Amino acid sequence: MTDPITALTALNQLRLWLIDWSSSRKKKPERERQAIEALLDALTKTRNHLGDLDVRAEKDRATEKELAKAWEAAALAFNGTRHDVAPLFLLKSEAWSRPKLWSDERVRAEGITIEEISNLARRLLAKRKLKR
Repeated sequence: MTDPITALTALNQLRLWLIDWSSSRKKKPERERQAIEALLDALTKTRNHLGDLDVRAEKDRATEKELAKAWEAAALAFNGTRHDVAPLFLLKSEAWSRPKLWSDERVRAEGITIEEISNLARRLLAKRKLKR
């Protein structure tokens, strides 16, 4: 038979765990929103840079470094919410960090083209909208 103090201690630990669990569930929609914002920010910056490259063919390493940071931020933001997509955004960051190591073919093979990531973003937005 369990003594009352042990039982009360176990119940109190369970109560604290339930409070923590409930609090984390309430924060999840906000984390998801922030993650999607980080993704859209990285996408927009990348599209703008690619548009600039269409006009002028010269590379801008400073902008590529900023893009690497933006994609890293998106990876970190999704790490706590969607573990399946965070690695893709980290790959995107790596591609912008060391562009000479990433051919167009490699980017396609990894599934991290702007078109593929844009489609993913649309699916994530649609899914989030349905959850409201």
